[in-house]
Amino acid sequence: MKQVYFVLTLFFYSLMILSCSLTPATALNKSNLEAQQNGYQLKESDVLFMYASADSSNYGKYKADMVAWGTFGVPSRIPEIQRLGIRATGTMWCLTATAWVLYENLSLREAVARDILGVPIVVQWLANDDCNGVKSYWGCVNNPVFSNYLQGLMRTECQYKPDGIHVDDPLGGSFESTSFDGGCFCDYCMAGFREWLRRNNRTNALAIAGVASFDAFNYKTLILSRVSDRQQYIQQKYSLPLFQEFLDYQMESALNNFISLQNTAFSLLGRNITYSANDYFSDYGREGIALTPYLTHFVQEVEFHAAEGTASLYNVIKACRQAEALKRPLAATATGPDWAFIKINNATNLVKIWIGLSYACGQRLMVPDPEHQWCLTAQGTEWYQAPIAAFSPLYLFVKNYPDLFDGYKTAGPLKAPDVSINNLSSQEGRDVFKTLLSAGNPQPLSSADGKIWIFPRLKDGKITIHLINTDYDGSQDRVTIKSNVLLEIPSDLVPASIVSGNVGTLYSYDKVPETVSITRGGNIAQILIPEIRIWSVINFK
Repeated sequence: MKQVYFVLTLFFYSLMILSCSLTPATALNKSNLEAQQNGYQLKESDVLFMYASADSSNYGKYKADMVAWGTFGVPSRIPEIQRLGIRATGTMWCLTATAWVLYENLSLREAVARDILGVPIVVQWLANDDCNGVKSYWGCVNNPVFSNYLQGLMRTECQYKPDGIHVDDPLGGSFESTSFDGGCFCDYCMAGFREWLRRNNRTNALAIAGVASFDAFNYKTLILSRVSDRQQYIQQKYSLPLFQEFLDYQMESALNNFISLQNTAFSLLGRNITYSANDYFSDYGREGIALTPYLTHFVQEVEFHAAEGTASLYNVIKACRQAEALKRPLAATATGPDWAFIKINNATNLVKIWIGLSYACGQRLMVPDPEHQWCLTAQGTEWYQAPIAAFSPLYLFVKNYPDLFDGYKTAGPLKAPDVSINNLSSQEGRDVFKTLLSAGNPQPLSSADGKIWIFPRLKDGKITIHLINTDYDGSQDRVTIKSNVLLEIPSDLVPASIVSGNVGTLYSYDKVPETVSITRGGNIAQILIPEIRIWSVINFK
C-alpha cells in the first residue's frame, strides 16, 4: 500500500530487529498452499476496521469484528483490542526499509533495488521522504540483508500474539521495481536470475546473450548492449530480450520471500491464524493474485474513482467478482486519492454508496476510519476523520441483519466462473484467469433507467436482492430518491418455491422494514419498490 504512515511505523521499531537472521525459502513451499483452511473465515456480515482506533469505544459504534490492517504502528495494542472481543491483526511491509532506517544502517542501504546503471531506485510515492539525502529506496528481497530485516519485522509483530498477519506490498521491491520502475539489476538479482535460467533449462538465453555457458551469462551486460539508462529500459522493456523470463524469476523470488515470512508467522503463532495481503486489485488477473493459495483473504486497496461519482463503479464490482472467483473474501478500502477527494468534497453520500455496493457484491468495505483514514494529495499524505454518525448506521444495518448476508452467493450475470487458483504464479495462468472473468463483459442487472443496480444473491433456496441507487449528483453530494420503481429480473434467478403473490420484506439501513410482493410471468419476475434511497435489500424466504 502506498501509505506513508508505514514510514513512521518502521522507523520506531525496526532498529530493534535488524539483527534477526533467517534464510528465505529457496523453493516454493507447497505445504503452505491452502493455508486459508486454517485461519478464521471472513463472513459476509463482518465489519472490519483498517487500523486500531485511539478511542476504543469507536469499535462498538460499528460492532466491529476485526482490525484487519494492523495497529497503526503500535503492535503492543493488539492485546488491548483482543480483550474487547475483536480480532486483531499484526502487519508488516515488504516495500522499503524507509529513508530514516536506511540512513541509520549502511548494510540496509546497500540492500536496495538498483537500475541498469547501479543507481538505487526511489519508491515513486515516497519521493518526498528524505533523511540527510537518503531516500526511501525499494528493498531487494533477493539481498539477504533486506530479507532478514523483513523477518525481523515479522517476528516483532508476532511477539504480541495477533490473530493474524497482514502483509502490505507483499511482492516486495524487487518484483515491483522490475515490473514498472526499471529494476532490479543488483548483483544478487543477476546471480539469482542466472541460476533460475539454469534451473529451468532456458538454454535459449545463452544464444541470445552470445555466451557459451550460464557461468558466462550476465543479464545486466546483455541489457546494457540495448539501452543506456533506466528511462530507455522502462520504455523498451517489453521488447528487450528475456524480460518476461526476468519478471517470472522475480515473481518466484517474491513468492519465496512471502512464504518464508509466512513460515515464520506459523512457527511463532501456529497455523490457525488469518494471513492477508494487499496488492493492486482493480484489474482482472494482475500479478498480486499469484498469492491467492497462501491467503485466508484479501485486504486490498481498490480504485473507486471518486472524482467520477458513480460513473466508474463497475471497477469495484470487478474487484469483488475477482475475489469471489478466487474463493477468498475481500476487505476493501478506497485508494489514497479517492479518500482525498471524499475529504475535500465532504462526499459522505458517495461513500454510503460504496459501502452498500461492496456488501451487495458479497464483500465488505472496511470502516472509513474515524481518526486517520489515509489520503494522498499532490502535496502528499493527509488524514480524513470519517464522520461516525454518517457511516455507522450502514454497518449496524449489516450487523443487525446478518441473515441477509451470510452464506449468500452471487447469482445472475455477475456470478463468477469456476477457476483454478493453483497456476496463478505464471503469466500464462493469470492470462487464462483474466480471459475467463472478462468473457462477455458481464454487467449488473438494473432498473429501466439504469440507475438502480440489482444484485440477486442465493442460498439454499432463498434469495436476497440488493438494490443500489447510483443516481448521484457529485456537485451536491446528493442521491436522488426513487419512488415506485418496478424491478424486473429473470425469473430463473428466483427460486421456484417463490411464486406470484409471495410477500417479502424490503430492508433499508435508514428506515423501517416494508413489505413487497412478487409477480412471476413468463421469463420475468417483477417487484414494485415503494422507495429506494441509497441501499436496500429485499428478502424472500
